[in-house]
Amino acid sequence: PALRAWCAFLALYELPNLRRVLSGAPLKGFQGGLQDTPSARRLWALAARAWPSPLGPGAAIHIAEAWFFIPEARKGHGSVNVAAAITCNAILFLFHALRQ
Repeated sequence: PALRAWCAFLALYELPNLRRVLSGAPLKGFQGGLQDTPSARRLWALAARAWPSPLGPGAAIHIAEAWFFIPEARKGHGSVNVAAAITCNAILFLFHALRQ
């Protein structure tokens, strides 16, 4: 129940980001380090939680986000707090995926 509630919160949190990226709004924050092309926008939207399962694929995408976005945060392209949250999500999802 707690993991499902957390996934629902993450989905609601990401909806404005998905809408902004797919609508063509300027890229900022973590997205600011990406090339502003239609392909990059589609990849960012996919990386921003397009997986239906909260466990295995969720863990994989959070690990990939942490791998790429922690260095971006260190370069000033995003919040260190968001990078920490992504890392915590990666650990949480991986832990639950391995328990399954």
